[in-house]
Amino acid sequence: MESGKTDKRDIENIIIILAAFTGSIIARLVSVSNNPSFLIGGDNPAYVAFSKEIISNGFFVPVFNSIHYPHSFWVVPPILPEMFALIAAAVGSNSWNPFYALGVFGIVADSLIVFPLWKLTRLLFNRTSAIVAVFAFVFYIPDIDVLTWGGYPQIIGNFLILWILYY
Repeated sequence: MESGKTDKRDIENIIIILAAFTGSIIARLVSVSNNPSFLIGGDNPAYVAFSKEIISNGFFVPVFNSIHYPHSFWVVPPILPEMFALIAAAVGSNSWNPFYALGVFGIVADSLIVFPLWKLTRLLFNRTSAIVAVFAFVFYIPDIDVLTWGGYPQIIGNFLILWILYY
């Protein structure tokens, strides 16, 4: 095969990965839209409150947790709350906007997992196993439901772990 040319198998792989990514976004949007009250359940109010606290603090993460346990240290990595604060600042001051933004953030972040999952499964096993793995992930109900209670650190952790294993 000449360099610069793409064979039929590569195009099929790209179509499969994009179909899985799109299917993942659709499945998760359907899950969240069927019960929008999930957007304010679980950890989401704490993330929104912490984001607003970071914004009011000039985008510096406060040393102490004043939301759940006053004067206790934060245990989350600061990059995630900073991202949420940027999102909350970008979507406006309406009190519901940060919840919707976090819901969309979680859906996209969770759906991005199909890329390292595909590459890792294909590396370890074969193409057929990779196809089964990504589509099993797309419709894996417990993972879809994790978005409803705000499992963002777990989602991002899964994404990073899969890439680390691949490389």
